[in-house]
Amino acid sequence: MSLNIYGGQITVLLGHNGAGKTTTMNMITGIFPPTSGTAYIGGYDIRQQTRRARKSLGLCPQENILYSELDVSQHLKLYAVLKGYPWADVNNEVQKITVLVDLTDKANTMSTDLSGGMKRKLSLGIALIGNTEILILDEPTSGMDPEARRHMWDVLQNIRSERTILLTTHYMEEADALADRIAIMSEGEVKCCGSPMFLKKAFGAGYHLRIAKNRHFDSQSVLKIIRKTMPNADIKSEINSEIIYSLEDSDERERNDTQSETNGQLIQLFTHLEARKYELNIETYGLTVTTMEDVFLRVGNEYMDNSSAEELSKASTNSLQDADLLSHNICRNTGNKLKAQQFWALLLKRFHYAKRYWPMIVLQTVLPAILFMCILLLDQSLKKSTVQTSTKNLELNLKSIYGQTEGFIQSSSAAFKPLTDKYIQVSKTQDMTATEITENPNTWALSGNRGDDISKYINTYLVGAQINDTADDTTNTGEPELILKPWYNQEAIHSLPVSINFLYETLLKQKFNNKKPSITLYNHPVLYDQSGNKMTMISVTMMVTCLLLVPLTVPFIGASIILFIVFAIFDFDKIFMGNASNAGGLFILFLAFGLSAIPLAYLFSLRLKQPSTGYAVLVVVYLLSGIALSLIVFFVSMQAPDAANALEGVANIMPVYAMSHGIQKLYKLGSFGDACGKLTREYLARQCDYQKIGGETDEYWGCCRTLCEPTHECYDQRNAFQWGKYGIVTELVYLIVTAVVYTALLSLIEGNFQRLKYMFNKNSKTTAVVNNGYSTGQQSVVLDVGNNGYGMPFAVQQMVDSDVLVEKQRIDGLVGADSVTSDAIVVQNLCKTFKAFPAVDNLSFGVHKEECFGLLGVNG
Repeated sequence: MSLNIYGGQITVLLGHNGAGKTTTMNMITGIFPPTSGTAYIGGYDIRQQTRRARKSLGLCPQENILYSELDVSQHLKLYAVLKGYPWADVNNEVQKITVLVDLTDKANTMSTDLSGGMKRKLSLGIALIGNTEILILDEPTSGMDPEARRHMWDVLQNIRSERTILLTTHYMEEADALADRIAIMSEGEVKCCGSPMFLKKAFGAGYHLRIAKNRHFDSQSVLKIIRKTMPNADIKSEINSEIIYSLEDSDERERNDTQSETNGQLIQLFTHLEARKYELNIETYGLTVTTMEDVFLRVGNEYMDNSSAEELSKASTNSLQDADLLSHNICRNTGNKLKAQQFWALLLKRFHYAKRYWPMIVLQTVLPAILFMCILLLDQSLKKSTVQTSTKNLELNLKSIYGQTEGFIQSSSAAFKPLTDKYIQVSKTQDMTATEITENPNTWALSGNRGDDISKYINTYLVGAQINDTADDTTNTGEPELILKPWYNQEAIHSLPVSINFLYETLLKQKFNNKKPSITLYNHPVLYDQSGNKMTMISVTMMVTCLLLVPLTVPFIGASIILFIVFAIFDFDKIFMGNASNAGGLFILFLAFGLSAIPLAYLFSLRLKQPSTGYAVLVVVYLLSGIALSLIVFFVSMQAPDAANALEGVANIMPVYAMSHGIQKLYKLGSFGDACGKLTREYLARQCDYQKIGGETDEYWGCCRTLCEPTHECYDQRNAFQWGKYGIVTELVYLIVTAVVYTALLSLIEGNFQRLKYMFNKNSKTTAVVNNGYSTGQQSVVLDVGNNGYGMPFAVQQMVDSDVLVEKQRIDGLVGADSVTSDAIVVQNLCKTFKAFPAVDNLSFGVHKEECFGLLGVNG
């Protein structure tokens, strides 16, 4: 399509639904990129210079795009600032626009509290604000009452000289009243364009004669009289009380070059009709000229005439099929078949929702699975890290442990020079610089600036050696013996064995000089009894996983309960479950959690409007109830066990806490039982001394057969499905009971609450209304005070139309005679009050069967 839109004019774009009007506007404003071609806004290419082109644009979209958090003034102020309007003048501009669109009284009203027509006014104001030069208005008056629509017409006509306006509408009279030029679209193409007068002349049907008929009116006799002056006249439409004659066709209009000739024919026709008005049984008559609606329909019919025969045949076939479908008697499903159909429909709805919003589904399913798997892997790694199953060899190499170091070698005689050289050679293999000294080692170590930096001294000077013999010893009477003294730094743990090994390697190399032998030194610690670590480790991991991580993850599970039920069967038993009853208990625990958490989520959804907001709020509530309650109960149990038991009973009302506590019991039952079998007999015998453990609450109690077996409380004798502190039956009961309560509450709120409330109000407020000493016995949902038998106060009745009172009497008669089935819809004394505002006030009317009933009123 190609179209010029001129400044200072209102150009109206008409077309049937789906003709391409909104798509055209979206491409002009740059919302949709065109497949080909372009649009120029003020000389700027919308494809290449979008930002500059949009600076002069103001858009009123077909749908109201408003923020629920802002009121009317805040909306206008926001868009004024976004359009770059001077901040100092924003308030004045907002006030000006609110007056212009007649929203002064609603300036501080939230957008969600506006009626549909007022929302359209606000959308139009957003487009107008900021002195926008070009206005793109997509059905700006839709949803407005006639009075508001007329006001908007006046606004647009007043600003047309200052703006360039392109609007679409389905109101033909609106296009006729506002448009300087009209373009009619069909199937994405502009079929015609011009001023309203030009289009009426080109596509109009000429003049139409409307006649209101009397009882004995003869349409053919009147047609013969009309054709004497208008030969091509014909009957266009006829109903019981009115007939319309078309006075000319398009060929005749083309032949009639002058308006005076047509006027003469009309004068002659009206003269004949007026003279024989009573003879022809004519009540009244009038002349109408072509309207824009006639032009629109004419253009549409011409397009249909140009359609292919195949398309017309197909349309005719579809119409016949539709007629057959409408006449077909439909058998409605009932009972279990209906419930199965509803379930399947909900399943399809959920599938399509998941397909469209897959990131949310991933967040609800994959993320919880990953979090829970991380918890289980963390639990497993903690167990492995705290219990040592073997020790590793540590090679005592000075270079690998301490890095580059310094040392010394002292000898008392030059005869030991070869041995001293070998020591220096050995020290170099481990990156130690050995200095040959003659003074006392202590004197050498503290000389110079070696002791200035104590940290460097401790990490650098680690080992040394002295080589002497017994020749100088006067007490020694035998052969002189070699004396080797290792020196070491006590701050370095392994310095002593390393220093001794230096001397051994020195002797070895001195003995076997050519073979280059060496000695490798290792430290291999002996593994001690770690039975106590196993029980301590389980207590620590239980606190981390069950008190913190599980409550953190469980809130996400409600959205993906089936995934975790299946996951629990195959994987959980391997990681932290001890027997089959624990795995089965976890399965049932997840199932019960889903039954309780889902109706609770629905209850929360009743107060939240956005799905994303509801999901976030529910997760936060679950997190707080899970983590906070778990920690509170844990710390209270350390100080006051009885109070903790009472608090636990209250906390179990929240499904997340009951679920987390049940998992904690299963974890304890499986993990402690597994740890008991790995304790050594000696350690277990020491711990089973009753004086050394804290009674039945101690974790070792279930391991000691002599103590727990008489009461059947050993870990291998306990079962997940038992009542009390060892089993999860308590949590299961809480989950099932809360599921029933939440479901009943949800059913009451969604289904029967309003009905019960209505019945209660009706029974409690049914009164014999006393007025002037007599009783009418009028029954109503609301309390009638001082009425006159019609359910209305006297002052109100005097202002009500007589037809309204007659209709009310008729409805009261139908209800009193139990004949409400005679009408399709019977409304009696209907009221609805929002806080102090009466939205519907004592309304009574009936709709007859096979009747189209029109209910009119302004917005609000």
